[in-house]
Amino acid sequence: MPAIRVFVLLLIVAGLSSACRSTGGARQSAHGAQPQLSVLKVSITSQRHDFLRPWQKGSPGTRDGLGTLVQPNGILVTANMVDDATFIQLERVDTGTQVTAHVKAVDYTCNLALLEADNEAVLAGMQPVKLREHSHIGDPVTTWQFEDNGTPFLTNGEIRGVDILPYPLEGAYLSYQVEISLARLNNSTGLPVISRGQLCGLLLNYNAGTRSMNLVPGPIIAHFMEDQADGHYDGFPRAGFTFESLTDPQLRAHAGLPDDRDGVFVSYIRPGSPA
Repeated sequence: MPAIRVFVLLLIVAGLSSACRSTGGARQSAHGAQPQLSVLKVSITSQRHDFLRPWQKGSPGTRDGLGTLVQPNGILVTANMVDDATFIQLERVDTGTQVTAHVKAVDYTCNLALLEADNEAVLAGMQPVKLREHSHIGDPVTTWQFEDNGTPFLTNGEIRGVDILPYPLEGAYLSYQVEISLARLNNSTGLPVISRGQLCGLLLNYNAGTRSMNLVPGPIIAHFMEDQADGHYDGFPRAGFTFESLTDPQLRAHAGLPDDRDGVFVSYIRPGSPA
């Protein structure tokens, strides 16, 4: 009798767990997007160039990630996914159908790239995600991941900060900081982060110890998408100088700034720049 009770209890717990996951998916669908119809698995084959021996390349390697459909035939990924790519393959999460793709636009400084499927018909029935250009501290977010069998795995978090942070290649750009306990499933590169049913950013990096995730945010994505739309990509403008805040008393004294004045200390001007 006790064994039967334990078995029934386990069935109830399993049913509640499944119901919670299904409810989370339905709640996201109610906001106008379904993960399995808006995200594709992306597989990249790449070969790095040998700069000491330009006539040859290194050994081929593969990397996997996720791409978010933002146009009828426009899949947004991070630029580090397509670095030195020689072959790109997309796979639908819902059907497993595969199709080759190519890079339409890429900007390594802001870590964004846009892919196009070579056969657009494969994407029929999928739903592009709208871009959320402006988010705020305190906004709820959800990450879209997938188990090996294609089942959506949704994790909830919250935007806790907005800052200018270094990006992988060079320079510093706007970024959102999200507090979240991210499940490290397969294909987390290019992970989409959704807020109120819209794409508010892509995963830039994640620190499991502090449960802190940084995003390439909506405003950066919006500029990238608008700039590449005319077929001529100009990139992000730069002033051409670096500066430091004059909060340090010693630096203020060095700059000769009176106590009743405020400002910044220009520490470097790049030659030939607008500055």
